[in-house]
Amino acid sequence: MLKSQQMIYYVISVCLIMILTITFMYQPDSRKARTANANIRGGAPIGGKEPGQGENLEAMQFLQKLNYQTSGFIEAKELVIPAVFDDTYKKYNEIQKKAGFDLTAYRGRRAMLYTYSITNYANNMSEVYANLLFFDETIIGGDIEDADGNIKPLM
Repeated sequence: MLKSQQMIYYVISVCLIMILTITFMYQPDSRKARTANANIRGGAPIGGKEPGQGENLEAMQFLQKLNYQTSGFIEAKELVIPAVFDDTYKKYNEIQKKAGFDLTAYRGRRAMLYTYSITNYANNMSEVYANLLFFDETIIGGDIEDADGNIKPLM
């Protein structure tokens, strides 16, 4: 009888350890998440990947034309624009259209998303980002995003 009780405790202990391990493995990052739009932007960060010289020059000139000042490049993500737009992506493409872009021609294609810090946004918010979407070294879309994940058209 004692051995069967020990075996039950052992099995319960192993199960608890597995549950705790899985729980901690899938904890969201505790940093202020700029991932509110993850279902739109999807991709994974690419460590150390910066825009190419042509892309960076185009990004800087584009942001300058919009009268945005930037403290520089922050992050790069490679992503695939979905072949079929769900409701979220349809709404995101509406934001793109307000800024003169349209992502429908790029469905199913790989693109690069480069994020830049904006230092002179109109409302003087502390953290504002310009996300620029590139395909073949050409800007095909993007948005302005605040630290809470709210997005607006690039204008």
